[in-house]
Amino acid sequence: MGNILSQANRATITSSSQMGGATHQQYVYDDLYRLTHADGTFDGKTNKQERYTLDMQYDSIHNIVSKNQNHVSQQTIVQPRTTYNWSYKYQGTQPHAPTHIGNRTFTYDANGNQLGWTHDENGTWRQIIWDEENRIQQILDNGHIFSYKYNHVGERVFKQGPQGETVYVNQFFSIRGGSVASKHVFAGTMRLATKMTTQENTSIAGMNTLSVNPANATVTMKSLPVSPRTILSHARF
Repeated sequence: MGNILSQANRATITSSSQMGGATHQQYVYDDLYRLTHADGTFDGKTNKQERYTLDMQYDSIHNIVSKNQNHVSQQTIVQPRTTYNWSYKYQGTQPHAPTHIGNRTFTYDANGNQLGWTHDENGTWRQIIWDEENRIQQILDNGHIFSYKYNHVGERVFKQGPQGETVYVNQFFSIRGGSVASKHVFAGTMRLATKMTTQENTSIAGMNTLSVNPANATVTMKSLPVSPRTILSHARF
């Protein structure tokens, strides 16, 4: 039915300064084409090796009821942040909205938007604030605040958080921190690459950019000096 059974990237590392490495992954599905098992390996530079296994279970209406993932580095070192065995509970009015995953309890509004979660043991939390159009306005993540603004057609044009501000001019162009411009290259709807240009004090070129007033999401044109150096990198999805 078109389910992927395996994929491999046999790229070799020819220099210790290179990133990446060879990967191999396998997938298993049940009779309803739902993923039930996956495992994979990554072999990087200086004999760096990562392995993982994943097992999934579902209920009669296709909700996930358990997710068991194990991530090991260098054969024996368990990675605790990506190793877990979670159970899922659905006890709210929305049949497909989990109210409890692992050690976290989730809540929702009347429209089904997730309002956030609290950790049952360590007290960490997240709060999500929505506008009248069911768009995220703010995320409060253990005291860290992320804010979002949208234009008249509902497209996100501004993001502000602990790492600074990002202006989204359109799908092809964005500016981070007022100094890092990213130009995205597409083939149809698929993003192929991103070209990044950084601002420096000793700039020799100029570029027209846009900024957004977060109070009302208005857009203003300004001139941004940029460095002639650029970086071409593959897009991350």
